Amino acid sequence: MRSLHMRRIYSSLVTEHDPKLLVLVAGLCLFASLTSLVLAQRGRAAVPEKRTQWLVSAGVVTGISIWVTHFAAMLAYQPGVEVRFDGRMAILSVVLACGIATLGWMIAFRNSASRPMVGGLLVGLALALSHFCDMAALRVAGEVTYDKGLIASSIAGGFLLCAASARLLATRSLFPLPVVPALVLASGILVLHFVAMSAVSIVPTEGTLTDGLSLGMREVSSIVIIAAVAMLSIAMGIAYYDRRIAELTAQDHERLQDVVLALRQSEEHHRFSIELNPQIPWLAEPDGRISEVGPRWLEIVGLPPSAALGEGWLQALHPEDVPGIVKVWQGVIASAGALHLDARYRVKQRDGTYRWYRARAQARRDQQGAVVKWYGTLEDIHEQVVAEIALRESEERYRLASRATKDIIWDWSHDSDEVRWGDAIETGLGYPEAKAGTTLQWWIDLIHPADRDRLVTMAEEVIRSTSTQWSAEYRVRAADGTYLNILSRGHMIRNSEGVPVRSVGALLDITAIKRVEENLRWAAHHDPMTRLPNRALFAERLQAAFAEAETSRLCVGLVTLDVDRFKSLNDSMGHGAGDAVLQAVSERLLHNVPDGATVARLGGDEFAVILPGLRPEDARVETVERILIDMGAPVALQGRSVTLSLSAGAAMWPTDGVDAEDLLKSADLALYAAKAVGPGAIRGFKPAMRAEVERQTTMLRHARQALADDRVVPFYQPKVCLRTGSVVGFEALLRWHHHRQGLMPPSTISAAFEDPELSVELTNRMLDRVLGDVARWIDKGLDPGRVAVNGAAGDFARNDFAERILKKLQAAGVEPSRLELEVTETVFLGKLAVPVERALQTLSDAGVTVALDDFGTGYASLTHLQQFPVHTLKIDRSFISRLPSQKNDAMIVGAVIDLAQRLGKTTVAEGIETERQARQLAEQGCDFGQGYFFGRAVEASRIESMLRQSDPRFGRNDVASAQPW
Repeated sequence: MRSLHMRRIYSSLVTEHDPKLLVLVAGLCLFASLTSLVLAQRGRAAVPEKRTQWLVSAGVVTGISIWVTHFAAMLAYQPGVEVRFDGRMAILSVVLACGIATLGWMIAFRNSASRPMVGGLLVGLALALSHFCDMAALRVAGEVTYDKGLIASSIAGGFLLCAASARLLATRSLFPLPVVPALVLASGILVLHFVAMSAVSIVPTEGTLTDGLSLGMREVSSIVIIAAVAMLSIAMGIAYYDRRIAELTAQDHERLQDVVLALRQSEEHHRFSIELNPQIPWLAEPDGRISEVGPRWLEIVGLPPSAALGEGWLQALHPEDVPGIVKVWQGVIASAGALHLDARYRVKQRDGTYRWYRARAQARRDQQGAVVKWYGTLEDIHEQVVAEIALRESEERYRLASRATKDIIWDWSHDSDEVRWGDAIETGLGYPEAKAGTTLQWWIDLIHPADRDRLVTMAEEVIRSTSTQWSAEYRVRAADGTYLNILSRGHMIRNSEGVPVRSVGALLDITAIKRVEENLRWAAHHDPMTRLPNRALFAERLQAAFAEAETSRLCVGLVTLDVDRFKSLNDSMGHGAGDAVLQAVSERLLHNVPDGATVARLGGDEFAVILPGLRPEDARVETVERILIDMGAPVALQGRSVTLSLSAGAAMWPTDGVDAEDLLKSADLALYAAKAVGPGAIRGFKPAMRAEVERQTTMLRHARQALADDRVVPFYQPKVCLRTGSVVGFEALLRWHHHRQGLMPPSTISAAFEDPELSVELTNRMLDRVLGDVARWIDKGLDPGRVAVNGAAGDFARNDFAERILKKLQAAGVEPSRLELEVTETVFLGKLAVPVERALQTLSDAGVTVALDDFGTGYASLTHLQQFPVHTLKIDRSFISRLPSQKNDAMIVGAVIDLAQRLGKTTVAEGIETERQARQLAEQGCDFGQGYFFGRAVEASRIESMLRQSDPRFGRNDVASAQPW
């Protein structure tokens, strides 16, 4: 049976239908089915309000699609007889198809309880009813029979395929076009139609068809074309609508993304503004109950924000602050938004401490003015409140302290420019009316005009800055017209925006302090005794003179002066007399110097005069002489008249020195040269003076190096008895070895004998060497007699010279009687007289003899021979060298020998170079002699061989023959 049905279906399609038209029918059916399902798909996806219209459209298009497909297929039907259709049945067919198909799609996709299979079966029912109604409308000239089996098969196939199409549409809703469901639906329509048509058999008969309302194939063709155009239009409309919807959807999607992004950013900004805001935002209902609190409440208080809702926030407040803030908050709420909340209270922290906070809130109202919400913030102002409290306490302390002091308290309001003054404004400045308050301008007008602009500028800078502390010194006019030096200190208070609102402080009268500072400043730059500039101010004035001279292309003269014999006067008459001399000198110098010159005391008895504005031709003695006019006039001191004299050295900038140090050195060198000439001398600087200083510096350096390298050695010159011709002793003379020039005399380091340190070191070195040589000779059984060493002024200055000599004698094991100390007459002068006398007496008592060297050439007097223990007088070689030709020298030598004999002292003639000199000195009664005639100074090793000679004749250049002269 199945195979017969299949052959019948195949036979019907092949023999009873036009194949070309069948293809067109299939395409039209598929197109119509796709259009129907697109509408159904839209309906399923649409919002509920628009879903019905889409599903109704889908049902109508589905019904038309079924109806058009049927009549399009009938155009391809060729039964061999004329075919017409009843118009009324055809209309009923399309109505049933559209109605039942719409019902099917509504049941399939109308709501969440949709049943796509049921809806699909209804669409299949619409398909079956439409087809068989159309078949009932069929009018042919013949007898029509039906195969019930094929009819049943067509209905079953149509129903199942329509149900499957609806099911597929429900499960494949994500696809943009329902192609597969459309294929299934088209298959169901085509299967039902063509299987059902294969069940029809027509046997032609005699007779004709009546026209009536029947439709022929031409009309059917027109209907099919119109229906096809309608469905094409619907499809094009759907396509255009899809494209437009897609564009709008894309635009909506883009706008939605922008809105979502903006919303997210806004939410993020809002979230961070809440989380990172140092303030705590909060919301309250119109009745004042807190409805929302920022998350920082948990961070600060340690309680969740939910605990602060309602009236829970009061639990975190300090108990003392709760009644006050509740009263204020209730008053603000009662104002219905007319008042704003601005209050301070303490909030308990997580650690249990309390901090001050400031709460502020404003109301948001609706159009009728009713409060909708309260929006507020909570801000930490603990440091500000603590500072204000500290300030109030400080003000109170300052107010109490000011009662015990003369501080003038002031309080300046920046808003009103009013200044309130403490009571001390009356006692300190003499303005009793100011206690009632003044303007800021009144204060400014009291400031000294020279200080006013500076103070106003400073105040403006402090206001613009973030500083809160400031102080300044300036002068203020008191009520009596005098100006007082004032130290003003202030503290500036700023509001939360940093704007100054108030300043408080005090004025302190520092006039007396300033006077003391000025006196100290003067004392730091002046000599208190002469009231002249000291060395520091002298240096500043000299630099200023250089700068001025450089601009005017002139010169600067510098004169250094030294009071002659000042040390002797000071020692003999006392420091009071010395001070009087210095004051007299300063007064006379100030009187003599020209305008613009500076007279300074550099120290001791040394003065300096700066002469600015000189020309090169002014570098002459007359310039200095004008400064020294009447300087020699006597000065009355302790009832005595003392004549003064000053030595002066002068130098000129820039020829004699490029800077202050060089110029002062040049003037000092000139002063040294003047003092070497004699009292009252004036010398200008010459480059040779600097060379002399450098020469002396070289001497000192050589002496230090010779001591360090142990190159200082004694050479011994014999002393001979002029009566017997025998050697009675030696004088140890200093020699030193130069590393290139060999053996050098003491004159090459003469500057070292004037140096207080080097002279002592040289004497110690000579003593050690000489005593060592003497001890060695004695140990060898030789008798060197008495050996003389020279002492310098520096040796006595340390006041331990005698002890050092005796200690060295003891250490060497040499008897004191073996040593003779030679000193020059200069050591008896000045302040060394006392230590010299003590040292010489100590040595004399121990057995050391003392010889006075170069006698007759210095400042010695006969009193020195009585005062000091001198045993021997050494006649200077300057008197011996001209004997016997110069009778005056012979008379002087004879007088010295006679004097020595009368005083019981021995004499030694120095520098004997000829036999006649030796004979004459012996005849005059001189005891001993030394010089080249008897022998030159030789090293210690040769002395030992000399002492070993049994014959005292050692040759012409050593020691003369031992015979009386």
